Amino acid sequence: MQNYTWASKKKPLGERCFNMKKDTLNSLFLRERFVKSLFLLLFIFPLLVTPACMKMDHSKFKMPKIPFITAENIHYTVTKGENEVWIIGDFGSVYYSCNNGVNWEKQNTGTEKHFFNASFLDNQNAWVCGLQGIILHTSNGGKAWEEQKSNTPRHLFSICFTDEKNGWAAGDMGTIICTRDGGATWTPLKKEQDVGYNGVFFTDSLHGWVVGEFGTILYTSDGGKTWKPQLCKDIAPPEDEEATMIMPMPTLYSINFKDKKKGFITGIEGILLVTEDGGMKWKKIPTHTKFSIFRTTFQGEKGWAVGAEGNYLVTSDGGKTWQYVEEAIKMKFWLQGVSFRNDKDGFAVGARGTVVHTEDGGNTWKFLSGISYEMPEFKMPEF
Repeated sequence: MQNYTWASKKKPLGERCFNMKKDTLNSLFLRERFVKSLFLLLFIFPLLVTPACMKMDHSKFKMPKIPFITAENIHYTVTKGENEVWIIGDFGSVYYSCNNGVNWEKQNTGTEKHFFNASFLDNQNAWVCGLQGIILHTSNGGKAWEEQKSNTPRHLFSICFTDEKNGWAAGDMGTIICTRDGGATWTPLKKEQDVGYNGVFFTDSLHGWVVGEFGTILYTSDGGKTWKPQLCKDIAPPEDEEATMIMPMPTLYSINFKDKKKGFITGIEGILLVTEDGGMKWKKIPTHTKFSIFRTTFQGEKGWAVGAEGNYLVTSDGGKTWQYVEEAIKMKFWLQGVSFRNDKDGFAVGARGTVVHTEDGGNTWKFLSGISYEMPEFKMPEF
């Protein structure tokens, strides 16, 4: 997996920001090993535990009916209109459904590079970003994707457009790039530095934020020409050098604004920060979980958050309070993307092809793709 363990401590670059190099080299091997492990679990193990003297009823063994849209890691999902939904992930994967997840078609992206994030203005205009600086754009809902020249070899973990012209992307080695012409040209906004930026969000063409390793929160009010650091004291270690080495600033993963004033930042070990003054001040709010939170989304006063090991939280008061809902989504892989089209209908996506769908506001979830530990295929057969 892109193990979403962005380092909190200062590790060598090769071990940080998704452990990208290692994961890229091993992805095909891991996929093969995953399939073999499933085979051993579902077929070989029951044979081994069956007493030799016992006559086996082979009719008890059936091929598992595990749904898969794709077996690749999925990092992002977006819903548009009444029935449209996209999922985006590893090896150039983009899948589209026009009927709210009943059927899916794979869109041709022309690449096998991993996609980590996307920005959809509507159901026609969108951009995706990912491995080795790749950026793709569509103006027809993904019927055709065209690569744009990002002018960086660095991995891009997040992308944000506020309109058809103005967009920003952020990623590895302190990379922030910007376009003013819809992606025809991309320009770097900062010099490289040894820090990974995991999330970027702009509320308009001037005001935006970048978040990342070591508690980084950067703010701009001029479209990215200049950046000012912001600090949340609630996550800062004690003010002495020894304590800072023992308790470094935590990694932050994503940023999302509910409206012009109220925004949220997710982070490692259950960190969730909120601002109610347009980002001038940030404070930590209780989440009742130690699992990392990767993304939030809102519909009115209702909100949802997902993260590591099936981590799932909900709010019904605009994010003032959050409830950690244990085992709401019956899996233990990470969830990285979540999107709701209204306060009832939503999707969440994650590792190993996980796609889950809810029609009751997130109270219950149905697996459209991936593996749940409650599937009957994982129960031991009767002999």
